[in-house]
Amino acid sequence: MSKRYPKSNVRLADGGYNWGRVEVFHDGMWGTVCSDNINNNFVDILCSQLGMSTGEIVTLGRFEITKSSDQVWLNRVQCDGAELSIEDCVNDGWGDHSCSHNDDFGVTCNPKGG
Repeated sequence: MSKRYPKSNVRLADGGYNWGRVEVFHDGMWGTVCSDNINNNFVDILCSQLGMSTGEIVTLGRFEITKSSDQVWLNRVQCDGAELSIEDCVNDGWGDHSCSHNDDFGVTCNPKGG
């Protein structure tokens, strides 16, 4: 079950409160982000959007996070760390990708103060 975060168009699916597969909401549906070019800046911005502190990238096999069957929304997301949301980061455009759900990935975010 996915945790829904208030006033956010990002979520961590199929995990727990602070970990799961990265998904974004666009054009009325949830979809994944391809792991190409993902770095710590992306993870920290994502975790901040979810009201948490910094985080780390995790592979889908860790914590038994599963692959999605939804749309792949973003690919080659490049964040420099100054962005307020992952949508502000440079990317290939919504739905423009050459990856599959084998490239889905997860994130673990650290709760604030933790």
